[in-house]
Amino acid sequence: MEPTNQNTSPQSTSPKKKVAPITIVVLLIVLVALTAGALYWANRNESSTSQPATSAIETTESSQAQISGEAEPSTLKADEVVNVSIYVDPGTEYVSAVGAEFTYTEDSLEFISIDNENSAFPTTALSSGGSGKVRIDAAIEPGTEPVTGKKLIAVVQFKALGNSGLTELAFTENTKVYNSEAKNILGTSPNIQITFEED
Repeated sequence: MEPTNQNTSPQSTSPKKKVAPITIVVLLIVLVALTAGALYWANRNESSTSQPATSAIETTESSQAQISGEAEPSTLKADEVVNVSIYVDPGTEYVSAVGAEFTYTEDSLEFISIDNENSAFPTTALSSGGSGKVRIDAAIEPGTEPVTGKKLIAVVQFKALGNSGLTELAFTENTKVYNSEAKNILGTSPNIQITFEED
C-alpha cells in the first residue's frame, strides 16, 4: 500500500503589519502637544477666574464709613457766608480715596469756593461747584499710608440768599469712600441742615 502524500507545508497566514517607528514618534509628539495645550488653557482659565477684577469698585458687606458735613454757622442771615466742612469717618477702616457729591438749593445758597488746603486727601482729581451741585474727588498722596479716623475732605463756602426757613445739602449716590483695596465702604451720609433767620 502506497503511503498517502500529506501536505506538510504550513498553512499560509496573513503577515502582521509592522508599525513603523516613525509613526510611533509622530503619535507621541501629537499626544504631548495636545496634553500641553490642555494644561495651558486650564491654567489660564483658572488664573483668570481666581484673580478678582481690580477695576470694579465693590461695596463691602460691613460698610461702616460715614461722610458728613458741619456748617459754621449753622444759622445765618441773608448775604452772610457759611463754611461747610466735609468730613469722612471710616470707623476702624483705612481710607485711600473719597468722592463727595451733594446738592444744594440755588434759591437759598450761592456757591463761592472749595478749600482743600487742610484736607487729609491732598491729591484732588475733581473739585467743582455751581448749578446746585458740589463734587469733590480726592485721594491720599501716592506712596503714603491710608488714613483712618475722622478726617477733613474739604471746606465749601456759600453765601446765604434765603432769609427764613431751612435748607439742606443732600449727598447723592455718587458719594463714595474707598479703602486700600478699592472697595466702597460708605455706610451713611446724612444731610446737612442750614437755618436762615430774618434780619
